[in-house]
Amino acid sequence: MTNQPIKDKEFYLNSGNLFSDKIGHMTRRKDFREYLDRKGVLDKFTEIFMELYECPVMEFPNIEYIRKMMVKPNPDEEKISEIKTKLVEAYSFRDYLKTENEHLRAVLTANHTMSAEEE
Repeated sequence: MTNQPIKDKEFYLNSGNLFSDKIGHMTRRKDFREYLDRKGVLDKFTEIFMELYECPVMEFPNIEYIRKMMVKPNPDEEKISEIKTKLVEAYSFRDYLKTENEHLRAVLTANHTMSAEEE
C-alpha cells in the first residue's frame, strides 16, 4: 500500500466528482480491508458479533461487552485493584502526616519564640 499525499480541505469537500477519485477511494478501502483481514481483526469482530447475536439478553450494555472482548483479560486485575486501594490509603496517610508535621512545627516555633522572650 502506498502512502497517499495529504490533501487540503477543499479536495475532500469537492471529491467524488471525478471517476478517478472514486476509483482511488475504492482502492484504498479495498487495501484497508485486506490489511484488517491479514491482521485477524475481521475474524475477531466476526467472532464477537456472533457471540453477541447468539446471546441477545445481556446483563450489561453491548458496547461494554464488545470492549471487554476486544481487550485481552488482565490476569493481575485483582492485584491491581488491591494496590489501588492501598495507594489511596497511603495518600490519605501522607496527607495526615503533612498536617501533623505542620502542627508540630507551629508548636515548636511557638515554644522557641516563648523561650527566646524569657531570656
